[in-house]
Amino acid sequence: MKTIVFACMVCVLGAADASEGRVAKTVDLDAPHVLDRMAAEAPTLYGKIREILREAGDQPPEQVAHWMKASFDAENARYGYLLKASDPPKAELSFSLGDTRYRAEVTLRNVRPKLIGGPLTVDTDRSRLVPIDSQRNRR
Repeated sequence: MKTIVFACMVCVLGAADASEGRVAKTVDLDAPHVLDRMAAEAPTLYGKIREILREAGDQPPEQVAHWMKASFDAENARYGYLLKASDPPKAELSFSLGDTRYRAEVTLRNVRPKLIGGPLTVDTDRSRLVPIDSQRNRR
């Protein structure tokens, strides 16, 4: 039984490694001096990444992968699942160029939080939150 479990783990880890096999390193673009060093060492790459960072905040989250593939030939582009609850909101953008994965925090300029006042409850169709009707709850 242990052999079967071990074999399954090896297969799963091998498949995960194969899907990420092209990524040789990850670069945090928010780290100090990373962009300065990139500008000195690889000006063409620096220009491409600066353009990505400048324009990414204007792209809707559901279209960022298509936009980055079409505009910059970037692979696996996506926003992280967690948005920072600031105004305007921020999200972690990650993408791959060649064998390097990049990540940076970007300000989302076309996504605005929807403010809802008062206590909320789940609507009857269970698809959204709605304000609680104070008259209905006085029974």
